[in-house]
Amino acid sequence: MAAGTLTEQLIELIENKEIGDSDRDHAALLVLDAVANAIGGRATAPGQILVQWAEAEPRSAGTFAFLMGGLTHILEMDDLHKASVVHPGCVVVPTAWAVAEREAASGTDFLLAVIRGFEAIIRVGMAVGAEHYRIWHSTATCGPFGSAYAAGSLLGIDAQAMVDALGNAGDQASGPWQFLESGAMTKHLHAGRAAAAGVLAADLAKRGFTGPPRILEGNRGFFAATCPDADPSAVTRAADGPWQLTLTSVKPWPSCRHTHPLIDACLEIGAIADGDAIERVEIETYPAALDVCDRPAPESEYEAKFSLQHCAAAALTRETIDFDVFSVAARAALRPLAGRVHVAAAEPYVSAYPGAWGAGVTVYLADGTVRNSTRANTKGDPENPITGEDMIAKARMLLTYGGGDQRSRSRPSHRRDSGYGQRRRDAASSYSVGAVAGIRALAALTEGVSLALMASLFLWSSIQIIAQAPRELRGTTHTVAAEREGMVDARNLLEAKRGRHQMRRSLRMHGPVGGQTCPCTGMEECVRE
Repeated sequence: MAAGTLTEQLIELIENKEIGDSDRDHAALLVLDAVANAIGGRATAPGQILVQWAEAEPRSAGTFAFLMGGLTHILEMDDLHKASVVHPGCVVVPTAWAVAEREAASGTDFLLAVIRGFEAIIRVGMAVGAEHYRIWHSTATCGPFGSAYAAGSLLGIDAQAMVDALGNAGDQASGPWQFLESGAMTKHLHAGRAAAAGVLAADLAKRGFTGPPRILEGNRGFFAATCPDADPSAVTRAADGPWQLTLTSVKPWPSCRHTHPLIDACLEIGAIADGDAIERVEIETYPAALDVCDRPAPESEYEAKFSLQHCAAAALTRETIDFDVFSVAARAALRPLAGRVHVAAAEPYVSAYPGAWGAGVTVYLADGTVRNSTRANTKGDPENPITGEDMIAKARMLLTYGGGDQRSRSRPSHRRDSGYGQRRRDAASSYSVGAVAGIRALAALTEGVSLALMASLFLWSSIQIIAQAPRELRGTTHTVAAEREGMVDARNLLEAKRGRHQMRRSLRMHGPVGGQTCPCTGMEECVRE
């Protein structure tokens, strides 16, 4: 690696790294995951607040990146990179999507920007050190580096401008964990703000606006300000290794990733129908899990998602972990058992973290039986990946949640259950667009990156979902060969524009009404109803 600032070295590493077909395929899978999470997130109370805010703002790439970033992070099902402890998808994908749409970029360029953006946020995240995470939400603080890189890649800025973009991205880094104390909605603000910060930093850099080249390692820079035990060499370590995007974990359950090792272990033990038969449960894991998720008596759905005790009780007595296990009724039913769950940090999990996120569970039954299970790596990790079929099932669940009948199920709420929460839940119901519309929305996003995204993004994973959409939307699918040759006929372009309209309509990010020409398609027939 050539001499220079850490930022310059990071840029050189990323730009000289080869991107293969398998890397693009993996990127497409994670984009699918992010999009499905965003659509699911809009069915929540905080999601509707974000949507309402976006409706009142002028349309821009920054506004859309903020909205999609916040929505993607709400349901606690977005991706996570273990070694860096960041959620890259909720920051990088929204930014890349917003800028690619604005710049009419190709699908190939979009996916390349996602891969590079993931690399930037993750490599900075691996360098901040464990003490940083005790106070700072790494997704929020490291996120602007990834979003700025993705945006800058799509803007085609040169190396010096990228240095400026990353410098001013880092200057916007923020996001402490204080919101956990009250269960506030701030975590979603973190993701949205990190996404929008990258758009701003890259746009300014393209126009010649300079940024600090030593933002990472400078005496008054990011590491000095927020990282007592920073490891700057991690920014460029193992430069010849695989893209960090391919080492990113996918979350199978809607709770904090720190709860997943024990959920996985508890599910293996098997459902114990009579929770009273469980005398006590002992869980051993790593300190960061306790710092964030040691919460014996959660008072809201959101707090329950950050409770080792509640998640263990649910996984030991239920056959699956879905949105319903965090409801008011479920929390009340599981509270006695959660009170008998004891958590502690212990080896080998302490030393293995953050390279491996593990847990051991021992269940003591009243009849003297002892059951136990351990996880060195949990389901969804690169070492224990979920299948393509699992990913499609997850996407369907999120799409249904975001667009299906909301009356028959509870909604995540960040506040303690009250009249306020119910009013927000009722308001969210009024925005339901139906499960089919959710599927349309997923298909429709492709036009926002000049159609070519459909060929690569949904090549192997989501084509089964798209096949369920109305016939006119199926016409947006293209073969890889056609995408590479740029052979997009007028009919498919028209249908994809209609699809893009549906996405904007469902996210309430739409333009003129009352017979005016629709900015999505240029056609009067496509104006918002």
